[in-house]
Amino acid sequence: MKKLAVLLIMLSMLITYNVSADVYNEYMEPKIGLFYGWGALDTVRLHSSGGFNICLGEDGNYAYRFSMLEEDITVTKCGTTDFYINGNYYITSGQFAIKPAYGVISVNGKPYRGFILLRRQQSSDITVINILSIEDYLASVIGQEMSPSWNIEALKAQAVCARSYTWTHLNKYGKYGFDLDTTQNCQVYPGLSSETESTRRAVTETVGQTIRYNGKPVEALYFSSDGGATENAENVWGGESPYLLGVADPYEKSEEATKYSWDVTLTPDDIKAKLASKNAGVGEILNVEITEKSEMGRATVVTVTGTDGSYSVKRSDTRSFFGLPSQPFTLVKNEDGSYQFSGGGWGHSVGMSQWGAKAMADMGFSYKDILTYYYTGVEIY
Repeated sequence: MKKLAVLLIMLSMLITYNVSADVYNEYMEPKIGLFYGWGALDTVRLHSSGGFNICLGEDGNYAYRFSMLEEDITVTKCGTTDFYINGNYYITSGQFAIKPAYGVISVNGKPYRGFILLRRQQSSDITVINILSIEDYLASVIGQEMSPSWNIEALKAQAVCARSYTWTHLNKYGKYGFDLDTTQNCQVYPGLSSETESTRRAVTETVGQTIRYNGKPVEALYFSSDGGATENAENVWGGESPYLLGVADPYEKSEEATKYSWDVTLTPDDIKAKLASKNAGVGEILNVEITEKSEMGRATVVTVTGTDGSYSVKRSDTRSFFGLPSQPFTLVKNEDGSYQFSGGGWGHSVGMSQWGAKAMADMGFSYKDILTYYYTGVEIY
């Protein structure tokens, strides 16, 4: 077996970007974690119809080292921080970049724009990171977060939201060497498969634009539907935000919006099981009631009273603890002793309602109209 021992050489061939929360950089390339932590891989299969360029470096400086003409390569781990490529090339740097000679690159059968960075920490599996331009990233995110068939003004609103969210969450997963993951923990990103002509248009027509408060890009949270009103961030997670304030939402259409209204019924045994998962037994359940509400009508405290005490859940925990689609709900005790939660909306209800954005766009509102409605006191540029 031939071995090519590749040493880590740092060359300033690419621009290194200095990220500032105050100044948006339209040329930034977010790092998206595809596989990491428990999901890291011991083997990575890559495909590029034009072959590959292997590069070494870190912090944005990835210097070309050699090319591979093969369309398919396999990278496996070896030693504590090293790699084999096709069983022949030995990489000793702890991380390296794989760039397609042209076009896109596929990882385990899924195509992505940009290039791939592979990293290993001491004795770890391989962390797989996709690095690409923010505008290419957004064209994929929009197609997953909204239907590409929706009105272009709604898609443009989503583009500006997602761009702002990305900017304010850079380095969220810094300990793994990337910015955002591909799930709802950040923004859903499946790669090239969700990019369409309409999502690309939405990105192009808003290129570089973010939502700003006092001149700074904001954490532009968004969600599916609100059931009639959004909510102050402080009533969901605690901590005030001047631009994430609740507003009445007359635009969402009940016949369109996902889970605009819903009902969930829980028995006392169901609730006891949920309490047990929190090591919070209260004995036999006597009552469950909403004990505090926000001005927008959302439950902010729900108290379970039992023969051995009581247990309260607050703010967003009222949703997650009881397994509900959203936080605005009423609560009644049925004759059979079960408890019926009846509410509206799907998601945390802070920021922009995606179904509300669609409805506003269909009524003729522009993407800037939509964004300045759902985010208080902001500017778009």
